[in-house]
Amino acid sequence: MGDLEQRAENQAKMLSNRLTKNQRKLRKWLSKEGITCYRLYDRDIPELPFSIEFYEGRLSISEYSRRSTSDMSPKEHERWLQILFDGIAESLDVNRGDMHLRRRERQTGKQQYTKLGRDGNTFTVKEGGHTFAVNLTDYLDTGLFLDHRMTRGMFGRESEGKSVLNLFCYTGAFTVYAAKGGARSTTSVDLSQRYLAWARENLSLNNVPKSSRDHELIRASV
Repeated sequence: MGDLEQRAENQAKMLSNRLTKNQRKLRKWLSKEGITCYRLYDRDIPELPFSIEFYEGRLSISEYSRRSTSDMSPKEHERWLQILFDGIAESLDVNRGDMHLRRRERQTGKQQYTKLGRDGNTFTVKEGGHTFAVNLTDYLDTGLFLDHRMTRGMFGRESEGKSVLNLFCYTGAFTVYAAKGGARSTTSVDLSQRYLAWARENLSLNNVPKSSRDHELIRASV
């Protein structure tokens, strides 16, 4: 076994141990709160620059650029990833086909709106009693920011009877919470027609009335 293979095997074991530990630590809380989508790992180990999120049996894995991997050739890097992913799949009991990788770099301009693929791998997940469409392959982000979960819940509770303006609305998750929380009306604004269509789908999934007066989607530069 070469130096790269040995290093990858050691790192895969280290990562697998951390994932198992994190999963064990979160298990009781996830069960109590009914949470099925959550971040399991976020660059905990400096030389393993990944964010790993669990979406009801599927994994979204983001790789961040780091000096520790820049010395590898493209072929070596792919082999390194393969060994790590084998370890992740085994430790979390997830099929390799349900693990989806994105590479994260600093975004500028309209890059955040760029479509990365055409797999059409959209499925629905539950959060807080609501349903959301997510896609782990075709876009820079999945459609549901998991680290905003508590804020969405608070936002929904505070929206009752109010007129709500959601700027940079993305896929409308906050709008869904507001509408289902009893908002009198919502107005959601984003520059991307694609994300507005996604927001419309999320509203529909949650049986939010399609009245344009009550729940308006506007394409515009904020």
